Amino acid sequence: MKTKIFLNATLSILILISFIVVGSGCGGGGNNPPGGDLVAYNLQIGRFTTTGLDNNRADAIISEMQAIIQQSDAMGDVACNVGFTRSGDVSAFSTGNGIINSLSDFTAVNDLPGQVKVVNQINWCGGLSPNIIGCAPVPGNSMVVIRFTPSQEGILWLHEFGHNKGLNHRNDPNAVMNGIIGSNRKSVNQAECDNYRNRNIPLSAITFAALETAKDTTKVEDFVKQIFIQGVPYDEANKYGEDDVPLLLKMLEDSTQIAYWSNIAVTLGIIGNEQAVDPLIDLIKSDSPDTLSNELYTAKTSAIMALGYLINKSGNQKSLDFLKGCLDPHAWDESQPNWVGPFQASTEQRNYQLSTMAILGLTLSGHQDALDALHKLAEPATTEDGKKFQAQVSNVLKEALETCELISEKGLSEYYKESKK
Repeated sequence: MKTKIFLNATLSILILISFIVVGSGCGGGGNNPPGGDLVAYNLQIGRFTTTGLDNNRADAIISEMQAIIQQSDAMGDVACNVGFTRSGDVSAFSTGNGIINSLSDFTAVNDLPGQVKVVNQINWCGGLSPNIIGCAPVPGNSMVVIRFTPSQEGILWLHEFGHNKGLNHRNDPNAVMNGIIGSNRKSVNQAECDNYRNRNIPLSAITFAALETAKDTTKVEDFVKQIFIQGVPYDEANKYGEDDVPLLLKMLEDSTQIAYWSNIAVTLGIIGNEQAVDPLIDLIKSDSPDTLSNELYTAKTSAIMALGYLINKSGNQKSLDFLKGCLDPHAWDESQPNWVGPFQASTEQRNYQLSTMAILGLTLSGHQDALDALHKLAEPATTEDGKKFQAQVSNVLKEALETCELISEKGLSEYYKESKK
């Protein structure tokens, strides 16, 4: 039976995380989960200005976190006596643009006061990858997440909080710390519980968790339907090949599969077969309603980065020319005249992000022509529009140049291994 524990609001203090020990008699006379007195964390929560999250929704998420960790409902799952409350109102911040495209973007947001930072989109977590839903240092004292399926947001936040407490991914189909999120993944073992209860995790040697996956190969249609917290894992997607391309292309044409289009696009890019070039470009350039759904926006932006993966594998010139042409934000006005993303107020904001995604795609290619194009983009702009765009992407572009050279030298597989060290 779930045990719900509510702390008196007067115990809340406005600091990053408050540590409170409550006697075993709390909780309306019920029995606390075993393992010692309650360890409760008071979470300060912030959101980017255009990200929707209010106090009521935040309370529902942290209540779910608490219910998950305090309940034992699977073999090996322990009832861990940890609780969560909200510290003050959910605040709004304007640092960055609500999108994490680089280490500098992540650091700027992660270093803001508070434990939880909610943004609109994440394309970097230790390394570049589209469609990331959560990122946290291991160990650390802050996490960055996007809004997610309401029934699983508590799992996502508890997962990222686990990284802050020094936990890495665990390949168990029921584990909260599994790198693939699911409604049934609520299990915390005793060792993980000990970390959740330890408020003195040292903050040295911060890393980002690598995805630990099962050794058996999943059918490609099932693989792309999983929700990878840190984005599609390169080495796992790289196990698929030319024979899988027709099915993936068929799924990409099926509007009932739109929730998986992002993963499908990225997997096609990683496979690197040139049959996917035109379908990916068509997805990016397809006519769209005035305001895109989250699913379609994520699919379009992921497809831009997916072309970079494809170039890395095949050297496809059409993809390379397309991404190079997309470095000019004005190019999007011709091919995409009307729509904006679900959190964008203008086509200018949209154009800047789409061109930033083209930078990231060229980066992932590790191609010499891509590196030359990025160097050219870094040259001092001669127009006011060019100067404005350069100012917006200067940190991303600096990291892109370094990363593109690294990928060119060591390859994508090694890049991802090193990004998690």
